[in-house]
Amino acid sequence: AKLSIKAIPHQSLSILPKLTESQYDKERKDALLQWKKQEISTELIRMGFHSKEVLEVLNGIHEEDLGQMVNDNGSSASEREGNGYDSLIVNGEILQTLMLRVESESAEKDQNLKDGLDEELEEAIIERDQEKEVLEAIYSEGFQLVDEVAYIENNYNKTHHHYRIIVLPTNPLAPPARNDKCHINIITRHGYPLTSSPLLWFTNPTLPPSLLRRISQKL
Repeated sequence: AKLSIKAIPHQSLSILPKLTESQYDKERKDALLQWKKQEISTELIRMGFHSKEVLEVLNGIHEEDLGQMVNDNGSSASEREGNGYDSLIVNGEILQTLMLRVESESAEKDQNLKDGLDEELEEAIIERDQEKEVLEAIYSEGFQLVDEVAYIENNYNKTHHHYRIIVLPTNPLAPPARNDKCHINIITRHGYPLTSSPLLWFTNPTLPPSLLRRISQKL
């Protein structure tokens, strides 16, 4: 004889209705954005920034903009790290905000020579362009213009540049370093190089974050 089995739902179980295509697409995008935010946070912490300051900066960014905050060049994180690169190249605006925070905490922070200068001197623009040509000549393929951001502040047009250069030590790095290829992120400020200093951040994916932070503060 066949047994008659009847399924009886239990109060501990919840049966979700089938998602529509639009609901599924929204959930997938939300999950992707959260994953992207976590990946950026992890990379910034590895670079030496504190988790609290990273979260404060990222929470101020609209989630829809996070997809444009990183450029992974189409390769996997393990491949990039194996080549001595950080797993991500983080957007310059995020780096600039975090680097300014670290600078403000440092007792040795640089001061702009003329903080009140709104109109950028033409000479500064010319010298900055010449410096870029020199860096390209010195570092060749080791020099990269990550981004160039134009913005308006106090009715004046301003621009900051984010450069990234590869530097190799004279002598091999000692442990815990596992790779000698290091990078310096350079973000220029309004008036650079005549009236302001650049923001610098040193990275090596095999060195401890606390050491990267100390080195960057000394630069």
